[in-house]
Amino acid sequence: GKALRRPPLRAAHTLARLSGALPTEIPMPALRLDNYFILESHFDSKTEGVTDEFANVRGVTLSPEIVDARAEVAIHKDDKTKFQCKLTVEPKQAIHCGFKVVMLGLFTVDETWMQKPGNVAEKLVLITGASILYSSAREHLLTLTSRGVYPALMLPTVQFNVGPTAKPEAESPAEVLEK
Repeated sequence: GKALRRPPLRAAHTLARLSGALPTEIPMPALRLDNYFILESHFDSKTEGVTDEFANVRGVTLSPEIVDARAEVAIHKDDKTKFQCKLTVEPKQAIHCGFKVVMLGLFTVDETWMQKPGNVAEKLVLITGASILYSSAREHLLTLTSRGVYPALMLPTVQFNVGPTAKPEAESPAEVLEK
């Protein structure tokens, strides 16, 4: 067969950038994750008293009705573009194992979002920031449970909705981590 020839994309991209057709800098996203930490991680395989209901578990994806995922947002006291989001994930009801994951994410919101009315920046951190942390919590729990008595446990997809507003004058992230 005849070899397929790719167009020289790099050269075309470089030429477009030099000619001004492409931006030379990538703009900051509306929300940037600066760092995140696992504040608490707990997993307990309940092997005593296992009922027949859980005797043949072969890999579990929990339903959203079983998972309690709560997020809290706080605004930095000195820099109003800095937020922290604390996410707690645990089961709502008894299942074949116990777990709890608490994560803290440090976020920066783009200045343009800070000028929008109606606490839009705070809502952005609450919904998008919590979703980013939840994804990391899912992977953490999947890794942690993969060496348990039962097959690995995967958190379901959930949707975060706007709830209570952020706490003003939040402690600095360093102060939260010291507690």
